[in-house]
Amino acid sequence: MRREDVRIKLYRGAYYAVWRAGGETRRRALRTKDRGAAERAVIDFIKAAAEPRETIAEIMNAYLVDREHRPGHGRSQDAWKRLQPHFGHLRPVDVTRASCREYTALRRRRAKDGTIIKELATLRAALRWHDRNTPAMIEMPHQPPPRDRYLTRAEYRRLRTASEVTPHCHVFVVLAYTTAGRASAILGLIWDRVDFARGLIHLADLADHGNKRRATVPMTDSTRTVLEKARAAALTDYVVEFGGKPLRSIRK
Repeated sequence: MRREDVRIKLYRGAYYAVWRAGGETRRRALRTKDRGAAERAVIDFIKAAAEPRETIAEIMNAYLVDREHRPGHGRSQDAWKRLQPHFGHLRPVDVTRASCREYTALRRRRAKDGTIIKELATLRAALRWHDRNTPAMIEMPHQPPPRDRYLTRAEYRRLRTASEVTPHCHVFVVLAYTTAGRASAILGLIWDRVDFARGLIHLADLADHGNKRRATVPMTDSTRTVLEKARAAALTDYVVEFGGKPLRSIRK
């Protein structure tokens, strides 16, 4: 709809916007008797008509369907459960710094800032997926300082012993401790990258280049024992597996 397509008409002492659509004449009350105010109201009406009408709920649901088979989908779903009561009924243009601050204040009663940041980041990702030039203004709390936490040897021994009842968790715990690899690297480790002959573990695909290349680490005696047992029972190419399938997350 363009400004030249809309006429302003005086009807019973008040101004109306009048235009043609679908072969019919349509009319909208501008709720003013002042011509100048009517001109401004028409501009606002045309601008509002041109804005996307999808709600945040509609956008988020479409985003989750599109990302259904991608890593992190479960976390996005969990974040949306928290976001929906506050943002679901809004449109992107209604998401402002003020509404984000209000959400942060409400969530701080039950969650820490790090969790709130992840939730709002999910909202931002969905809105940018829907429209790269989204009018939404996302404001997050300040990133909390990182926490350093190290396991003592006694804590590791207790963790290792407790994990023995669940074989795939046990393999993961031993590899995580003895290689210092990231969870994603360990879960992505395949048997072709475990070199029993030379006692080496390649934590990334040998074809990887550049910044994504990860370390090759020596295999300890205890790690070798665990890996040899896991290799004998393996059903897939992945070192860490459960039910004949690789894992996306060790948390479940």
